[in-house]
Amino acid sequence: MQNNVHALFGEQLARGWNYQLGNEFGFTASWKRRWRFNHPLGGGYSWEIIPEAGIAAGNVFTFAEAGSLVRWERGLKAA
Repeated sequence: MQNNVHALFGEQLARGWNYQLGNEFGFTASWKRRWRFNHPLGGGYSWEIIPEAGIAAGNVFTFAEAGSLVRWERGLKAA
């Protein structure tokens, strides 16, 4: 499969396990933040939105993420 992908993009084909990287130390540093915004509706009900963002970087993997959660329920403020 690896050689098929390399051939598709015109890259050098894999030369086998003897040419792979040896063992090395792997590390990743990450950060994630959530913000909570609660909006009361009355009668104990409320809705809230919780946006989030995060990043991770290192020699194992590097990525960024973003998302949100929307909830509607009774008693959210206490949760």
